[in-house]
Amino acid sequence: MSRNSLLAVLSIAVVVAVSLFFWYNVAPSTKSVLQPPVLAPLTTPTTLDSTNDFIQEFAEAETLFNGDWTVTAESFLGYRVTQTSGNTEVTGRTTKLAGSATIGNNEVQEAQFSAQVDSMTTDDDGLDAIFLQEMVQAENFPDVALTITSMELPDDKKRAEGLLAAGTLTLRDITREAAFTVDTQIGDDGNIELVAIIEILLSDYEISQPVDPLVSYEDKAQIETRLFLERI
Repeated sequence: MSRNSLLAVLSIAVVVAVSLFFWYNVAPSTKSVLQPPVLAPLTTPTTLDSTNDFIQEFAEAETLFNGDWTVTAESFLGYRVTQTSGNTEVTGRTTKLAGSATIGNNEVQEAQFSAQVDSMTTDDDGLDAIFLQEMVQAENFPDVALTITSMELPDDKKRAEGLLAAGTLTLRDITREAAFTVDTQIGDDGNIELVAIIEILLSDYEISQPVDPLVSYEDKAQIETRLFLERI
């Protein structure tokens, strides 16, 4: 090989060596490096907002019923019986009530209500005299008392029908256990409204038929109440 050819080969070798050295040692510091994709934070505003709204609403609902309550003047308690002799339904009621309720942990913890039997009236003085004075003997037993010992409130708290309740009903100083259903709702004023119908047998409270043989009543009867409660 001639001297010129040898020089040419050596020159090429040097150029290649320098290029490789530059590529592996210098170029990486100047090249743009691709970063791995970064996922955006996983946020679901609609879901989170809905959850927060639900939590706040539930917390507010938790306090709607809880507390101590007393009966308002709009409340009433009455009775409904059927006069078999004339196939006539007789109803009477009174607004002279007293009572209170304590609610907590999503249920009624204690509730006691009473009404003045001798103040119950219908639109017929004759019926009042027969049923209340002669049969119930309101003069001797002037009060009827209702207690609620167990009633679980609805999950949504604001309105529900057919809630199961248990307690006692005292009439003519005779106390019997009572199981009944209650409709309830929270009014715009924040007061509680309870509506209950309690099925009873007159004979369970030793209520006898009237002396007049021409007048008689079915043994089945109802105690009906609509209670409005305001927070104490």
